[in-house]
Amino acid sequence: MRRTIFLLLISAVLCSAQYQPDEVKNRRLSNPSLGTGYMSTAKTAGVTGVTANLLVKIDATGNVVNAALGDVGILGIATNTVGAGLPVEVATRGIINCVADGATVIGNLLGVGTATAGRCKDLGQTNSTAVSLSLQIVGKALSVSGGAGNPVSVQFYGPGHYGAQVAGTDMPASAYPPVTDASPIVWDLGTKVVTNGIVTLDHTTATRALTLTNPLNGGFYTLVIKQDATGGALMTLGAGCTWKVINGGAGLIVLTAAANAIDILTFSYDGANCYAGVQTNFN
Repeated sequence: MRRTIFLLLISAVLCSAQYQPDEVKNRRLSNPSLGTGYMSTAKTAGVTGVTANLLVKIDATGNVVNAALGDVGILGIATNTVGAGLPVEVATRGIINCVADGATVIGNLLGVGTATAGRCKDLGQTNSTAVSLSLQIVGKALSVSGGAGNPVSVQFYGPGHYGAQVAGTDMPASAYPPVTDASPIVWDLGTKVVTNGIVTLDHTTATRALTLTNPLNGGFYTLVIKQDATGGALMTLGAGCTWKVINGGAGLIVLTAAANAIDILTFSYDGANCYAGVQTNFN
């Protein structure tokens, strides 16, 4: 009787050990470079292959490639380095090491690297409500990396985690802060969804270009343009995007020349183009 029970127990253990789902497997520590335990899925490397301990995403063919700078749509972290068309195991949840994009602080949220493609970047926040909704949160730092290129232990969250909708960088500007008149005018949009500004043009500078920095894909921006007490100053649309002006403007705008005149430039940004219009002669 005891022999029979013993054999049944051995049989059950062997069956349990042999059973694993076709795609998802629960890995345990087999290599200190990987981490301490994670869920993974089997994929095929895309045309560029993949590198171990870097973030990966699905490409247009359904294969995986290392993430680009500041990317979204991250699937997981590659556990091995392989060439194009070869099988690769991708950690999708759990604890695994990732190459850091810089120094990390234990407990801080991690996103996609902006200095080196595919690395994990410390977002400097412990709560998603302080992270922009445009950024994917890949996990939480469980160790100090010691700097760029070093491993950081990550509690990987899996795909689909982004910053909260009320993140500070996504809140509309609450006022019209002054923008400095210069040649060119450099307007920092602060990577915000909505930004306002107001500039007064000095007539002693006949013309100047408007240069944009840090626009956000999907952003909407408003610039109030005032003439000084003399008027007659001109402004052109300069660098920072490709300008598309309403009603066939060909990238050009015409301002009201009168003294103390007020015009309003509004535009949205799609990642390459600024779709703009000017409302003139407010009084």
